[in-house]
Amino acid sequence: MVAYMANGIGVSGLPPYSIGYVDLVAFGVLAATTIPFARLGVRFAHACSGRNLQILFAGLLVLIGVAMLVSG
Repeated sequence: MVAYMANGIGVSGLPPYSIGYVDLVAFGVLAATTIPFARLGVRFAHACSGRNLQILFAGLLVLIGVAMLVSG
């Protein structure tokens, strides 16, 4: 991340509130939402059986694969 910040300093056309190629608004939103949703995911994973998690993960992989094929 430091490299993106250093290499992007002085580049024109970057959004406001950015240091180099790092958008500080997006970084703040991601940092603020990651911890609560990680805790939510852990609670969900412990509430489900291992087999259900395997099926959900396989379904997620299929959805991502189909989305990649459709988008080209």
